[in-house]
This record gives sequence, structure tokens and C-alpha cells, in this order.
Amino acid sequence: QGEGAGGSLAGAGLGFVRKKAREAGRAQGALGEKFGITAVPRIYVLDGKSGRMLHDGKAFLQEHEDRSNNKITYSFIEEMAPPTWMAARNLSASAASGHPVNARAKL
Repeated sequence: QGEGAGGSLAGAGLGFVRKKAREAGRAQGALGEKFGITAVPRIYVLDGKSGRMLHDGKAFLQEHEDRSNNKITYSFIEEMAPPTWMAARNLSASAASGHPVNARAKL
């Protein structure tokens, strides 16, 4: 039987394992361990050939937690975003419709 993204009590999987599962004895997944992921969602931009991290979302996304309704939203920080994202924003549907993209809009 193969391992899933979260692994099993016997071994680590590929992805991220939530804190509650880690506290119950499940090993952190390989990617969670490699990138130091402590919570999800997170964004990492990787080079498709080498697997090298090009951009870490912590640098260009701000997380906003609203405990009153248990929602998390994100603000996009234009000055810190990957250059390819800035170029692509002009190709978005909202930009094509004549409505400019607000870089600090909630995602």
C-alpha cells in the first residue's frame, strides 16, 4: 500500500501534516519539512526543473485572520511579488474587461 500526501503513523508522506496529526505521532511530510510549513495554505513558487524555491509567499502575501467568523484572507503586496505575477496580472479577466486589478485586493 502506497503512502498518501499526509503519510501514516508508520512513515512520512510527501505533503504537509497538520499539527494535530503531528501531535498524534504522524511524521511531517517531506515538503512540509523541507519548506518549514507550519500552517496551510502557503504559496511557494518553485523552478519546475530543479525544484529550487524561487519565491516564498511570506514575502508577498499578508495573511489576515478574522477570529469572529473563522476566516483567513490574504492581501497581495505588489512591490514584493514575483515579476512574472506582475506581468501576468495585466492578462487577467478583470483587466481584459476594462476593470483594473487592485493589487491589494483580497484573494
